[in-house]
Amino acid sequence: MDKQTSSDERRAQTRERTENCAAIEVRGGSDQAIGVVFDVSSGGLGLRTGQPPKVGAHVTVRATSADHGEIHSIGAIVCHVRRIGVNNYVVGLRYDDPLSSDPFLEGVLGKSVQDD
Repeated sequence: MDKQTSSDERRAQTRERTENCAAIEVRGGSDQAIGVVFDVSSGGLGLRTGQPPKVGAHVTVRATSADHGEIHSIGAIVCHVRRIGVNNYVVGLRYDDPLSSDPFLEGVLGKSVQDD
């Protein structure tokens, strides 16, 4: 199965839906926020929060595991922020190093991540 989307779509990776609590910390600063990771892929993740970081910010995302027993961290860059109501935002993040995303994805999703 090919996981690539059509060339006219922005995302190249298949996203998996999830609902994991997360903390977002802007690196090199004191800004922090809480949110919910709602989808993940091998290249990035989507997060809902009331306190979005700025586009271009380098952040560390700490998300709960699928069974909420462990915390998994990964570095990312904020690609876009979109307001979706009163004080609620969708934040799109791209991993700093996509090659390091598999342990994060496996922990957050609670299953092995393999290319089909």
